[in-house]
Amino acid sequence: MARRLAAELGVPVELRDPDLAVAKGAALYGEKKAIERLVLADLVSRGQILDGAQPDTAAPEDLAAACRRLAEAFGLTAERVRRTVEVQVVNVVSRGFGVLALDRFGERSAVFLVHRNDRLPIAVRRSFGTVRDDQDVVTVHVVEQGGGVESTRVDDVKIIAQADITGIPPGFPAGTPIEITFRMGFDGILEVTALHEGLADRPLTVRVETSAALSQADVARERDAVARLRRREG
Repeated sequence: MARRLAAELGVPVELRDPDLAVAKGAALYGEKKAIERLVLADLVSRGQILDGAQPDTAAPEDLAAACRRLAEAFGLTAERVRRTVEVQVVNVVSRGFGVLALDRFGERSAVFLVHRNDRLPIAVRRSFGTVRDDQDVVTVHVVEQGGGVESTRVDDVKIIAQADITGIPPGFPAGTPIEITFRMGFDGILEVTALHEGLADRPLTVRVETSAALSQADVARERDAVARLRRREG
């Protein structure tokens, strides 16, 4: 089993200290999935669950026994292995995203639709308005939180996309609603849709690749970093 775990993680098997401080979230997630796969393989090989099933479908006594076997193989406690398998991983947004809009004083400011630590996937809709009668163009500026805390100041955010709603027909007064929708999945891609009621059949859509969610490459890099540190400390 040690060889199998080493193959899964791609690092020397030294799980006596799985709380190694340098093991960032991505590496811990990868370690959880590796242990979970081995527990599942143990259960499947014994005919206690079907291939492709989740750990919680096993009988409690069978799951406990599988965790004990894995724990004995790596010098861990069965309770620790059990917690690792049962923990639920929640993906969240790492920083806020929004648009630029005019505040009540007529100054441009950032309005956040997606906030740091919002759970993924997420979809948020908010209504804004045009600023003058017969406005034929609306520019949508998509912004990203610049620091550790959200700030409405334009200087504190980064514009990551800009697009125009064009060809708006005349006859719409100031304040005509523009619906902005933000969607983000586990891949960190932000999809922004802007819809003016005068162009109901022609929504503006912008897709921005952000680093707000970890990619598989990020996970691999974090695993490599943990592996290097463990080799140095070993």
